[in-house]
Amino acid sequence: MRGRIVHRRRWALNYYGSTEVAADVTAHRVSPAAAANTAITIGAPLAGVEPHILDDACARYNRRGTARSSFSATQLSHAAT
Repeated sequence: MRGRIVHRRRWALNYYGSTEVAADVTAHRVSPAAAANTAITIGAPLAGVEPHILDDACARYNRRGTARSSFSATQLSHAAT
């Protein structure tokens, strides 16, 4: 019985953030069904963070797909403290 309860409570979180600043900006709880997909969402912004997805020209990217990330100076200063 105990093993079954532990198994039901097992889950994973996918945190997304820049390696350069070692700060997470979004999080997503990965369900077993989502884990089977090849693409997993980067999740929702963490408290106090407003991420912007940019294209190669540093313009906001508002479509589905893969893009690089950018962080404001305020976010970088908070990550350094």
